[in-house]
Amino acid sequence: MSDYIFISDEKDNEFLVKVSAENIEKAKTKYVEKLWEIDNFEQKQFKSKVIDVTFWRKYSLDLVSNKDGSWIHEIDETKKLFKANLEKDFSPQIAEELHNYFFNREESIEELTDKAKLDIAKVQVQKLLDDNFLRIYSLDEMRSIY
Repeated sequence: MSDYIFISDEKDNEFLVKVSAENIEKAKTKYVEKLWEIDNFEQKQFKSKVIDVTFWRKYSLDLVSNKDGSWIHEIDETKKLFKANLEKDFSPQIAEELHNYFFNREESIEELTDKAKLDIAKVQVQKLLDDNFLRIYSLDEMRSIY
């Protein structure tokens, strides 16, 4: 068992999270499972059902007009394309669940399945890693730096 340190940048703050796991992939999974407890900003990004700068931007950017933000397709076509975009990162079942969540203003995040919440957090963590807002180091590696 090794210790891994996750360092995340959030505005002007950095925070550290230590995770113990057999390897870095298992550490990443543990981090994903706790993401919304560790970083409620990521949960807010998902909960906000707007498309400008939230979690949803990636899945809707090519469906709205850049001029006024309105949908550039009729609503049925928009919903179909939106679901297809979700299926690029999620299974068809989870994509359907997220699609329904987004377009149903009454549905709350608590109604999503645990599998959907976990898959959303995986996508969020991968984006943070890709954008270099999250870094992972083994504790031994960090000790060798100092």
